[in-house]
Amino acid sequence: MKHAYQLATLLLMLGILASLSSMTPTGAFAANLAPVWDAPTTEYVAEGGLVSLDLSKSFFDPDGDPLQYTVSVSEPLTATIHEQLVVISAPQNGEAVVSASDGKTITLQKISIITQH
Repeated sequence: MKHAYQLATLLLMLGILASLSSMTPTGAFAANLAPVWDAPTTEYVAEGGLVSLDLSKSFFDPDGDPLQYTVSVSEPLTATIHEQLVVISAPQNGEAVVSASDGKTITLQKISIITQH
């Protein structure tokens, strides 16, 4: 019985220490902040039918968490993504949705693709 009591006390102390490690110096629990769209525009011109966008320069995470990116496009646009670089092929005007996730929250941003003929 004595060992069970000691084990329970140890687990309780570990739980308290773990919760304290997620507190800020003011004593408040640190909340995760969502990634933020920080690009100067949401309209991109498809020069030569292509738009290249470095999402690591378009999104940032206030907490400094590493980000993962995705893209989806409306037809007839097509898109490829490699790490943070998105290339959108645009035979005509269309829209895309790019996203950044820090593993806890996700931010979506609609962008317009404008072709010039």
